[in-house]
Amino acid sequence: MKSFIFVFAVLALLSGCATVNSLDEARYEFPERVKSSVYAAPYEEVYAAVKKACQDLGVKIYSEDKELGRIYAHSSPRWGSVLLTGIFGYGEKVGIYIIDIDDKYTVVDVVVQKRTATDLGHVDWRQKLLEKIGENLKG
Repeated sequence: MKSFIFVFAVLALLSGCATVNSLDEARYEFPERVKSSVYAAPYEEVYAAVKKACQDLGVKIYSEDKELGRIYAHSSPRWGSVLLTGIFGYGEKVGIYIIDIDDKYTVVDVVVQKRTATDLGHVDWRQKLLEKIGENLKG
C-alpha cells in the first residue's frame, strides 16, 4: 500500500500542467525557452500572420489580446504522442508575444511548454511557428 501511495504522489507531482501564468513566467525567467524573430513588417500585418500560422499548423488559439500583443494557444495530441505516451500525451501550450518596435519592425517571441511533465511526445512549435509567420508575411 505504501508503494502505491508513493507512486501516486510521484505521478501527481510530474503531471502538473502549464498555465497562462507559467507561459508568461517562463518567458522572463527561462530565456532559453523563448525563440524570437524580428520581422520587417508593421504590427497589424504580423499579428494577422501569427493567427494564420496558428491556423495553418493546427495550433488552436484559446485566448488573445491584440492590444497587449498576446496569443495563447495549444496543440492537439498527435497520434505519435498518444502511441508513445498513452494517456500522458496532451500536446503543448504555446504563448506568442507580438511586440511593436516601430512602423516597420515587429518582434515575435514564442514560448512552448508541455502540458504535463510526462508528455514524451513533445513537439517544439517555436521554430515551426516563426518560419510559418515569415512565409505568411512573404506570400
